[in-house]
Amino acid sequence: MPNEGATIITFYSYKGGVGRSMAVANVAWVLAKKFHKRVLVVDWDLEAPGLHRFFDIDDKEVSKGLIDLFNDYKTLVRDEQKSLPDKLVDIRKYIQSVRPFSGGGEISLLPAGKQDKNYATLINEFSWTEFYAKWHGFGLIEYLKNELKNLPDTDIILVDSRTGVTDIGGICTLQLPDIVVLLFSLNDQNITGVKLVAERISEKAVEIEGRERPPALLIRPARVERTGNQDEKVKWQQIAAAVLGEFVTEGNPQVLMAKRNIPYIGDYSYGETPLAFEKDPLGDMAEAFEDLAESILRTAGRVDSSQPRRSSSLAVMKFVTRHLKSLRSWTIAAVGLLLLVMFGLLLALGSKTDQVTALSQALSAKADEAKKTDEELKGVRKQLDALTAGATLDDQLPANWRTSKPNQAWCYQSNYGDTYHIECHSSQSRCESARKRKQALVPQSECDFVKSLNTAGWQPVPFGPLGSWVDYEDKPFGPPFPQLPSATAQ
Repeated sequence: MPNEGATIITFYSYKGGVGRSMAVANVAWVLAKKFHKRVLVVDWDLEAPGLHRFFDIDDKEVSKGLIDLFNDYKTLVRDEQKSLPDKLVDIRKYIQSVRPFSGGGEISLLPAGKQDKNYATLINEFSWTEFYAKWHGFGLIEYLKNELKNLPDTDIILVDSRTGVTDIGGICTLQLPDIVVLLFSLNDQNITGVKLVAERISEKAVEIEGRERPPALLIRPARVERTGNQDEKVKWQQIAAAVLGEFVTEGNPQVLMAKRNIPYIGDYSYGETPLAFEKDPLGDMAEAFEDLAESILRTAGRVDSSQPRRSSSLAVMKFVTRHLKSLRSWTIAAVGLLLLVMFGLLLALGSKTDQVTALSQALSAKADEAKKTDEELKGVRKQLDALTAGATLDDQLPANWRTSKPNQAWCYQSNYGDTYHIECHSSQSRCESARKRKQALVPQSECDFVKSLNTAGWQPVPFGPLGSWVDYEDKPFGPPFPQLPSATAQ
């Protein structure tokens, strides 16, 4: 079908080591193979290239790339010496095919550049400051953006950006993209850094000529351990939800941090070629990348009725695979055997989606019923209940709580490091529950009943954790709230 303008998505991480390039490669694979999209991946991490290796492309198979494109453009402008040429570069000359898929999906690659002994010299001699000041750099990036979005036979462009606050990072997060995927590890430097970048994108992108709104943001914790110290993991998930909650657009921040993260699996640390979506399509990592790919499609407005939906039978198979690994009691073992038998029936049903869904729900209900009688899973269940408490409590909010800033609420202040935090709730019990759950945040006040919030001099953000209204600052909040809660409490 004809291209109506490709969507550009940048994958960015404030720090390295979070699996950003691996996420780009796997999401590209999911989009092309499962959703039949024509995907171009761009290796803009010029200082540490390597995206091509995830697609089993050897260094010697890369003949030219992004750095060659920029240098060819400079040569063209230098030779012209009078005015900027109408045709700057033909971007298609620097793109190579990776793999076509059945159903029309395809992956292409714009690599960083030819990986030979001269590559490091080319990168070290290239100055982005000079490029923008003397070589019409802004104009060329705008030109490339337009060329990328109008490439024939391309639906989605995934850009692997350099880490840190850099010139390249600014280009890839502010000027180029329609969507920015922010990946981070659960530690202070990553969380604080991603918050700063998210704020910068939200505030600065619209200052760029030609932009009417900032890129949409998708946030995902990455390299999350599924074993080891789970209490520590839960603590940092809560910190991430509190600090980054205002930028989460996909429901409850606590649920996203706990349930929609990208896991760490050590086997994928060795080499670049193995793709999780191919190696273990029923595994946790493949499911995380599939979830991220679906979020990208929804955010880009590229979900339509012709795209495949998650298979009910595949969901049941994943359910069976996960739970059979931890089954110890004969009760759940019996349920596991029942699951396998009924899974065969589901496969036989084929396209009868309603029956498959009904059986899947009944099956899950039976499994949950069995779990309730199993002492070994009580601890896990308790932890899951704590993680998802915010989602269930949201259903009990007053009708107008989400739509308008409340005049009165139960509120408390806390701080974490240099970040100060106010959180307000519709009831004292909800406030106390939230305050107790924020173990990593240092409480600065009790839950106080506050009237006239609209005169309290704060700028709350709705839809925070546990259905709260929240505000964050890098300095303590001044009176009347919450430094002097008695001034407004009654």
